[in-house]
Amino acid sequence: MNQCFHRFRPVCASLAQEPNLPLLQKLAEMCNESSSQELEQLQEYILFPLQVYLKRPHLNENFSIAVIDFISNYFSREDVRVSSFFILKDVTTHILTILSGLSVKDGGLSNVDKPISEDLRIAGLKCIRTLVKCVSKDEILVAFFSQDMKLTLSHLAFLALNWVQKEVALKKLNLVTLAMLEGLVPHEMKVKDHFCRTFEGLLPGISTALIKIIKDPDFRRSLKVKAMALRTWTQYVTCLLGDEQVRNSTAVNVEWLNKAKDHMLMQLQVLLGLSHSLIELSSLTLREEMFHAVLSLHDLCHDTLNNLIYVEVQLLASLSVNLHGESKIHLKSQDLLRSVLNDNPGIDKAKLVQECQQEIFELSIDLERKPGLFETVELGRKLMKMESQFVLLSFTKHESYLFLSQTYLDQLLNGLLKVIQLESTPHISEFYFEDDLDLDYLFQPELQLKNPARPKKYFVYLRTEELVERFLAVLSSLIEHAHFRDLIRSILEILNGSKPTSKDQAWANRQRELVLLLNQVLQVLLVNHESSFRDAPTQSDMGEMFELLLSCFLRLDLSGYGDAEASAHKWIAPIRTNGLDSASSMETNDLKVTKMDWPLRCLVFETIGSLALVAQKFDWTGLKFNYTGQLLVKMLSSCDASRNHEGQVLYFALRDLAKGCEFHDISALLTHHVDFLGRDLTLLLRQMYSNNGPKSPNQTHLLGNQRSSPLLGIPTLLKVVLRLKNVGNYPGLRDALGSLLDQLDLSWLHPNKSLTTKILRIILVFVQSFEASRDEPLKNEEKIDFMALADEQGSITKFMSDLQQGQEVDDEECDEESRSCPPKGFHDNKLTPEEVQVTEENELDDSAEEPEEPEPTVTERTELIKEIVDHTRHFISMVKRPEWQIAALEIVHRCAILLQPHKDELLPLVHLCWQSLKLLFSSENIFVVDQAFKVLRTFARVAGDFIQRRTLKDAFPAILKYVKSLQIMIQDRNRHQTLIARQSRRLLQSLMEGLWDFMALLDLDEREVDLIVEEMLEFVRFAREQIICEESQLESYFKPKRLVDHDTLMMKLEFQRSQRDDQEEPLAHPPN
Repeated sequence: MNQCFHRFRPVCASLAQEPNLPLLQKLAEMCNESSSQELEQLQEYILFPLQVYLKRPHLNENFSIAVIDFISNYFSREDVRVSSFFILKDVTTHILTILSGLSVKDGGLSNVDKPISEDLRIAGLKCIRTLVKCVSKDEILVAFFSQDMKLTLSHLAFLALNWVQKEVALKKLNLVTLAMLEGLVPHEMKVKDHFCRTFEGLLPGISTALIKIIKDPDFRRSLKVKAMALRTWTQYVTCLLGDEQVRNSTAVNVEWLNKAKDHMLMQLQVLLGLSHSLIELSSLTLREEMFHAVLSLHDLCHDTLNNLIYVEVQLLASLSVNLHGESKIHLKSQDLLRSVLNDNPGIDKAKLVQECQQEIFELSIDLERKPGLFETVELGRKLMKMESQFVLLSFTKHESYLFLSQTYLDQLLNGLLKVIQLESTPHISEFYFEDDLDLDYLFQPELQLKNPARPKKYFVYLRTEELVERFLAVLSSLIEHAHFRDLIRSILEILNGSKPTSKDQAWANRQRELVLLLNQVLQVLLVNHESSFRDAPTQSDMGEMFELLLSCFLRLDLSGYGDAEASAHKWIAPIRTNGLDSASSMETNDLKVTKMDWPLRCLVFETIGSLALVAQKFDWTGLKFNYTGQLLVKMLSSCDASRNHEGQVLYFALRDLAKGCEFHDISALLTHHVDFLGRDLTLLLRQMYSNNGPKSPNQTHLLGNQRSSPLLGIPTLLKVVLRLKNVGNYPGLRDALGSLLDQLDLSWLHPNKSLTTKILRIILVFVQSFEASRDEPLKNEEKIDFMALADEQGSITKFMSDLQQGQEVDDEECDEESRSCPPKGFHDNKLTPEEVQVTEENELDDSAEEPEEPEPTVTERTELIKEIVDHTRHFISMVKRPEWQIAALEIVHRCAILLQPHKDELLPLVHLCWQSLKLLFSSENIFVVDQAFKVLRTFARVAGDFIQRRTLKDAFPAILKYVKSLQIMIQDRNRHQTLIARQSRRLLQSLMEGLWDFMALLDLDEREVDLIVEEMLEFVRFAREQIICEESQLESYFKPKRLVDHDTLMMKLEFQRSQRDDQEEPLAHPPN
């Protein structure tokens, strides 16, 4: 031994006399070069100088850390064990003294003013854990855990726990501390007996401190630290209260054991409450430790802690809830829960079921009546707890009266409906299309849509994706482990029950929530496998349930609450061009509505699509053969496709319906049912006429007593039918159109003003179908290049040649007449009456021989278009209803294009519309003026000669005056960022850009062009000053259509240049 220690002796002696870091490093190098057997034999000699220093550490803290680390590394080597109780006790005692902030002076202990650093505490705790772990003999641990060491060990345990409770942010220190406490628990039965005798009095304090750490609400507390604290708590409880330990104990303190059981029950209940809050993915580690804690308690403390069995069952039920992304903890918990329930006949399952039902009932009350507590964590905790109760009910295999009691079931539905409330605030949809695409996105989605996504829902309380997933999980557990058919029937009873008046917004919201809940139930049925249901449904049961759902949906009134007329008023933005104030007179009661992003009809559409997929899954063909046509009529006649969100919902609902009915796509589905759709559309149009048809003025006072709810989506249904078949194939549609035109004459007297809007929109769809069915493109669609016609190559030469040829023809006629003239001429000769009569008869015969030009035939479609214009033109002048004006102007615009080949029919209609049209350029509504300008340009294209003089006299002065009013609006800085200011800038640019077309289409002369060009130059000055358009856009105003316009513009610009200073930048440059 002395010979082996010979080479260490000088370093150890020097280190004992004068400790320093170089000597310690040299000693560490020598130990690294030695074998493990040699180090284990010399441990008392080598560690002696270090023990001396630890008894009185007088150097800096870094050297103390180095000494402690040397001891830890010394016993960390393989096959190097602590062979002396003296070393274990002495080093532990000295390190504990240092960590306590004490020092040895004059044979006593005194406080050290300098605080203990984190590094020193970590090094000391690691060293103690290493020493206990590397003990070579059980006798050393028996002595270490004896009653003589109780004071030291208790001081060490509570000092460490105090650090963990206070130093929340020091994660590394907390982990090392808890690992040291866990390392104190022995595994050998001989040592356990002495450990239990020493620590049984410390168990309440240690377990309570650990539970405080586990449930610490401080967000700085790491979940990994909580998991380590739970593991440590499990180790102490199972060691001190294990069945084997209690049975083998010679002296069991019954009173202490009973108190310990009660204490453990309270602490396990705390863990149960905590488990319901672990809904985040970051809490998976803590959930896993909870499972291992319950498993250890069940296996090791089954008899001793038999009072914990019900809490263990509840805890396992909570852990059986599946969290997205966890590593099968819920499956292990379910297996253990099943085993616990089956292996413990003493469990009163009836009592367990009663407690579950009572818990679900109380949770339902909390969900319904305490919306103020709906923070994210609290709501997630309640939902997770409810799901765990449903899971537990499924494992008890005991009959539950939860769904047999209407009180319990109604309360459960109220709670679920409260949670699933939708926001009423509209959101911007990512799904966008134009209304005039003629529903191409339904028939050709691959061309119109790019990666379309299903529309999102925004909830009042389910504000995060985790909460939405938690709610769906609750619903899934409810359906899997309960009687879901009873749930659906209860929802349908509420939905079909007594309804309040249509103006009750609360009932409207209630309907939305009920339909949304039905949709979620169907989604769960679609995802879950049939074998997962507690009561496997038969095909006949499912068919009966499907028929109940379909009957309910077909009876629902989907006209909407509040949002039905949102699209009809979307163009209303009135202004006063003179006072620059909003026109209060334009505000109507129809505008005072609640706009909902997810109205009832959208939710019904989505639910019908889900129902079709579920029916396909259960092989129920009744929907395909008996209900598909009715559902299509219901959906298309209720959908306002002009709203992007509703169009998006309709697209996905029809796609699901086509898939559920085994059609290739939406187009195939609609084509197969087009005849059914056409017949029902005719009936709907006639129904509108019969319910709201023309009435005499004496009967108009009775209209207010009738509940009129015009179908919102008739234009959508009409578009679909006319897209698939021509209107000529449906004589009933033509008759219905005539009836609607008759109804239009008196519908404006109806108290429900939306009826007129609906009829105008339907008529507009008919007119659009006429455009789609024309055989050849109309002439107005061809862009006439007036500049090219005037600037044709050789035009001057051709002009002179034509003049010369004309002169030659006149000369030849004169020569021929002179040659046939008698010498005395014809001037003095007078014809006799007989000769005059013969001459007239010859002229009549010659004229009779000439063929007469056939009069153009007027087709049935032309007569129908004339009738449409005649019935709709009156609405152009109804200034109190701008939505009617805009719809009527759009109809007149399209009809004028269709009548362009029939001038005899077109010009009288233009004349009749002119008086109302010219008054619109002084309107207070900017959108009406915009639409009127569009119609005026159409008239200029199709009847330019006819309206030339009246345009110059009636329209242009008002347009130029309106331009000045728009400039005043744009100059108002208080309204610079408002919607009306932006629309004013857009309309102003549109008016100025269209003036060049008017000059060419109306063939204005130089004097008339001069006035308009002057106004355009004035606008350009204003545009530069206000910066309302880019420089490149300004150049577009200097692209005239004709040479005369070009010459006038160039003359104006040259005149301006001559008046400006040479240093001033020219206003604009004429085109090349």
